[in-house]
Amino acid sequence: MSQNPSTDDVLDIYSESGIGKALLWVAEPARSTDITLRLHLHGLEQLTISSGDSTVIAAVASYGTNAVTQSSVDQNGTETPIDPGSPLWMTINRGETVGGMPQYFDVTLPAAVTQSNGIFRLSWIDFYR
Repeated sequence: MSQNPSTDDVLDIYSESGIGKALLWVAEPARSTDITLRLHLHGLEQLTISSGDSTVIAAVASYGTNAVTQSSVDQNGTETPIDPGSPLWMTINRGETVGGMPQYFDVTLPAAVTQSNGIFRLSWIDFYR
């Protein structure tokens, strides 16, 4: 994982296996700005981000229209679909493609997550096996 020097609040995350997890601590000043994760993956079948009491799960379909679905998970483990109007919604953009395959996904974390305690738990899966 590295911070991209050309764009201050983009964190590059590389994953050779396509499946991984990370624990991030973000300093106080950075929490007041948008934080974007650049996941260098060819697919994004599941991304889970947790911070404080907030957990958001996102998926980008690897076929068709590449639809993005997201849900929140409450403290009892109940998953509820969310839409772009939700304060927990993450903006997800596919990066450059080579041979029809994305080379990365940019995921902008919502303020509802970034303004919590500054500790983020991430896990991702490029493709289910």
